[in-house]
Amino acid sequence: MENWHKARTETLSEGKKNMIGIPFIVIGVLFLYFGAEYLVRGGSSIALIAGIKKIVIGLTIVSFGTSLPEFIVSFFSALKKVDSVCVGNVVGSNVINILLVLGIASVVRPIKSSGRVMSLDMPFLIFLSLVFSFLCIDGLLSRVDGAILFLLFVAYLWYILKKGKKESFNGLKEGREKGSVLKYTLFTVGGLIGLVVGGHLTVRGAVIVAKSFGIPELFIGLTVVALGTSLPELFTSVVAMIKKEEEISLGNIIGSNLFNLAFILGFISIFNPLIIEQEVIRFNNIFMVGVTFLLSLFLYTGKKISRGEGIIFIVLYALFVTKLIVGLNK
Repeated sequence: MENWHKARTETLSEGKKNMIGIPFIVIGVLFLYFGAEYLVRGGSSIALIAGIKKIVIGLTIVSFGTSLPEFIVSFFSALKKVDSVCVGNVVGSNVINILLVLGIASVVRPIKSSGRVMSLDMPFLIFLSLVFSFLCIDGLLSRVDGAILFLLFVAYLWYILKKGKKESFNGLKEGREKGSVLKYTLFTVGGLIGLVVGGHLTVRGAVIVAKSFGIPELFIGLTVVALGTSLPELFTSVVAMIKKEEEISLGNIIGSNLFNLAFILGFISIFNPLIIEQEVIRFNNIFMVGVTFLLSLFLYTGKKISRGEGIIFIVLYALFVTKLIVGLNK
C-alpha cells in the first residue's frame, strides 16, 4: 500500500511538472505569433516609408531581430565555456532555418526569389558558409578567425545598405499617408521584443516538459533549444508568406543565417576562442553547406521554392533529427 501511495505521489508530481511547462508553451506561442505579426507589419511599412526595398529590411532589421535568441544562447554558452552548445546552436539553427522554416513557409505559399538574391545574397551566404567550415578544420575558431568572419559581415552589411539606397523606390509619399514612422517603428520594436520573450518562454516550457519525461539534456539541447531559438524565424517567415511579403520571408532567413555565422560566432570568438568538436567538422558543417547549396539550386533553377521543394526540405530535416537520435544512442 505504501509503495502504491509513493508511486501515485511521484506520478502526480510528474504530472504537475508537465502542467507547469504547458502554460509557458502556450503563452510563448502567443507572444511569437503577435510578435511576428507586428514585426512584419512594421518592417514592411518602414520599407515603404523610407523607400527601401523590402528584401533589404528582411536581410537587416527583421533577420537581426529574429536572430537575437541565437545570440543570447550562444553568448551565455560561451561565458560558461560550453563551446559545443555555442557552436552547435548556431549551426543547428542555420540548418533548421533552411530546411524547416523555409520548408514550412513554402508549403504555405511558394516563395519567389529575385535577381538580386540570386546574384548577391545567396552567393555570399554560400561563400561565408564555406569560409566558416574551412576555419573550423583545425578544431578552433580563433580570435583571428572571428575577426575575419566579423569583418566579412560588416563589409556585407555596408554594401547592401549602400546598394539598398541606390535601388530605393519612390514610396515616401504613399508611406506617409498610411502611417507615421514612429508608429511603425514601435510596431517593429514591439514585435522584436515579443519574439524574444516568446522564444524564451516556449523553450523554457518545452525543456520542463521534456525533462519530466526523462529525455536526455543533450538531446534537448540539440533539438528543443536549437528549434526554440529558430521559432522567431519560423513565425516571422510564415506570417510574412500569409501576408504575401515573400521578400521579407526569404530575406529573413538568408540574413539570419549570415548573422548567425559571421556576427554571432565571429563576435564571440574574438573575445573567447571556440573549440570545435570533430562531429561538427565531420558532419554538421558539411550538412549545413550542403543544404545551403540545395537552397541556391532550387532558387536558381525555378526562381522560387515550390511546395514540393518545401516538402523535400521538411523530409531532410526529419532525416537530420533522426541522425542526431541515432548518434546519441551509439
